[in-house]
Amino acid sequence: MSEISPDGSKLIFAAILGDGFSHGIVLDSSKNIYIGGGTNGGPSSTPGASLGSGSFAAKLSTDGAHLIYETQLPGYPSVISQLYSVNVIEGDHFLVWDSTMQQVPTTVDSSHPCTTEGTMASYMLELNSSGSDRVYGTYLPNVIAVTAAGVWSVSQDPTKLLDWMPLHGFGRQGMTCVSSAATFYSGPIAAGEFVAIFGIDIGPDQPAFLQLDQNGKVGTSLGDVGVFFNGVAAPLSYVSKNQINAVVPFEIASWPSSYVTILKGGVVLPELNIPVTPTSLGFFRIGNEYAVVNQNGTLNGQFSPAPKQSIITIYGTGAGVMQPPVATGSLGDGTSSIAEHLTAIFSILDGFNSTDTTLSLLYAGDAPTLVQGVVVLQVSIPDTALPGPASLRFLSGDDPASIRSTGLRIWVK
Repeated sequence: MSEISPDGSKLIFAAILGDGFSHGIVLDSSKNIYIGGGTNGGPSSTPGASLGSGSFAAKLSTDGAHLIYETQLPGYPSVISQLYSVNVIEGDHFLVWDSTMQQVPTTVDSSHPCTTEGTMASYMLELNSSGSDRVYGTYLPNVIAVTAAGVWSVSQDPTKLLDWMPLHGFGRQGMTCVSSAATFYSGPIAAGEFVAIFGIDIGPDQPAFLQLDQNGKVGTSLGDVGVFFNGVAAPLSYVSKNQINAVVPFEIASWPSSYVTILKGGVVLPELNIPVTPTSLGFFRIGNEYAVVNQNGTLNGQFSPAPKQSIITIYGTGAGVMQPPVATGSLGDGTSSIAEHLTAIFSILDGFNSTDTTLSLLYAGDAPTLVQGVVVLQVSIPDTALPGPASLRFLSGDDPASIRSTGLRIWVK
């Protein structure tokens, strides 16, 4: 990157920014420099500024001598990653647009906070002035172009060609999408699954948190809000203006689909109809790592890997019905098991090659003291594992075609 004088006779400055390539350069009103582009194993991020591992965005001082921030964003892997669009809005906020199969850190007030796992999705992020977080984030279905004012997309109305959406979300009161509370991917729901419901003005202005009723179960009314699946009240763990976390009642297991209904202040909001599936297993995260606990009680991660032949404990949801049957909203006590027979597939990564090892589950059941629907899986790290990252996924029985879960990354010592 360089700047030359208006007559082309003088080099004002030149700078190299990591091992990547720029796709767009814009200036703010103070002439600070914003760059967006793709990566080839770099650039890295300034402390606390990483939002992904694909594209990158950076801000430099007016003379190009000082890096103010640099952050990696979700996007295509490696060298093919690029930002489709970069804009500066509201002084020094930085707007970027790209596509990815990674999960994007959207915001709950966005027009499209959810997407489906395994699909390439366009997204838009508005970064704060330090590049450490997003002010606004949304997926962009059928997007054509993004500007600092809003988004043009292909219209779903047969009488129109394009739709215009302002930068920040808008629309009528009601649900936008229902996703797994563990993965935040939308799709079919399973009985007992912990879900996150997003929408516009669907809950109270002041957030409210889980409460137990007089029977020791998780309550189904919170902040003057109730959620129903085919008419069955759902346990609620969190309600706020634009997000509600609930547990899908076990009673819907035999239904092909479920109407999701929100009752706010005695008023029924517009419903959504969601397909029901036997299992939709996903795994919770704590920060940037999965909720995988090593045998010594530490959170599994790059700097706290699990030794070979040690036991790891994994927390997830969406495993479906339990055996013996459990009551919706009750708390786990370690005595109910996942009815679906699951097998673990441990993939040892070695460069571009991987070797699969089938593991038996040491435990697959409820999570004691947590609401039924949160499940615990335990496996032992095989002694053939190599130091470094490995993947773990789960399938029903021994049929590789019946994989029931998203994969998760673990670290081995």
